[in-house]
Amino acid sequence: MKKLINLIAALSFVFFSNGVAAGKFDYVLSDISELYYRLQMRKVEGSWGAFAPHRYPEGVDAPLNIQFSFEKGAIGMDWVLSSPANIKGVDALLKYAHDKGYDFNLITAENGFRYLRSIDVGVDRFCLDFLKDEYGYSDNEGADYFSGGY
Repeated sequence: MKKLINLIAALSFVFFSNGVAAGKFDYVLSDISELYYRLQMRKVEGSWGAFAPHRYPEGVDAPLNIQFSFEKGAIGMDWVLSSPANIKGVDALLKYAHDKGYDFNLITAENGFRYLRSIDVGVDRFCLDFLKDEYGYSDNEGADYFSGGY
């Protein structure tokens, strides 16, 4: 029954953005690298995939939003600054990135959304390690995955 409910939920969340299909699917955080690799291999400008772990960070009534996107010819990790959880976690992300040798740049999109972006090699692994070390998530932590732009 749960699989049927998940299927109905996934199908009900399918929508169109700028004429490009996008959808919602259930994954676990250990799927990050595989999905990152698929996005990288497609090399479709403007394509993206975003994770939202089911469990909210402590003290915040909102999910994290971790996005990977292909823009300007490069795949990268985007820490979108629209979720209260992401805004609260900025300092921790930047400290962790500095300690691990990763660079994030502040980007303002045409639609006004601001996000921190890294195109460093291995940023998919960095992302999973950060989520585990900073938020206590496990590889098998449930997460919604949204994608689009293909």
